[in-house]
Amino acid sequence: MKFLFDEEFVLVGKGMNVVATDKGNFAIDSDSKHGNYPYVLIKEISNANNFKLEGNKLTKSVFDSVIEILNNTKVRKMNDINKDEAVKDEKSKLDVKLEEIVKTAFSKGEVVDNDILIQFVTAGVGFKQAAQKFKTICESLGLRVSAKERQEKANLILKGAKKESFKDWATVIKASTAIAGDIKDTTEAQAIACIRKFAKDNEFELPEKPKGSSGVRKSSGFKSKAEAWLLENANCTQNELKKFLKDNEQRDVYAAHYWGVVEFARKFAIAHKPNA
Repeated sequence: MKFLFDEEFVLVGKGMNVVATDKGNFAIDSDSKHGNYPYVLIKEISNANNFKLEGNKLTKSVFDSVIEILNNTKVRKMNDINKDEAVKDEKSKLDVKLEEIVKTAFSKGEVVDNDILIQFVTAGVGFKQAAQKFKTICESLGLRVSAKERQEKANLILKGAKKESFKDWATVIKASTAIAGDIKDTTEAQAIACIRKFAKDNEFELPEKPKGSSGVRKSSGFKSKAEAWLLENANCTQNELKKFLKDNEQRDVYAAHYWGVVEFARKFAIAHKPNA
């Protein structure tokens, strides 16, 4: 009996008269001596056809058992193989489409995560997978920073820092501001987390945070002020919002967050507008 395999080592034919006519195809003969075939070849065949190869060398008994398994293995039809390739192609097309969605959003400079996630789901991504897919694409395109990369960059900034470098909580906040400013896609809260991990890894303690402090400058008190301003200026433009933040000494990174709140509120109001 002869067994025909494609270039991926998948069994695509068997019989007494099968011939390797397509490029990359090859055949093995059950009547041949086991020594005619290298172990690595038979190992690849076992992996591609989902059966376990016993031992770590090709003895006659191992070869005979492989032949028996192949005799009972269903030949994969070319249309099944083509179907698998079509699925891979569809996935590839979807990934390209998702990347374009992300690139377009970031090129406009107004990234609202929820809007992108909605586009992902509409394009065919599962709801539960959308957020992770978005995160992965952003990191692969260098548009956002992973937690690991953020920590590595923070470690470089903090290199050489010791317990004495942080006299009080104010110096921690100062360092977090510098880190957040140097590393894109990093809030001061994330920067503080990086500082805490750096301190732990280098076996020293940071000064205690003052009681009642949020740990990040001006964040908790400003939230109420921002919400009040947005209610009074419901029809504001994004530039007006940015000016308000600048006037209140808030970093530009918060503009995307608050503008996202504005856009969501406007969409919600339209969707739930009472019928006239």
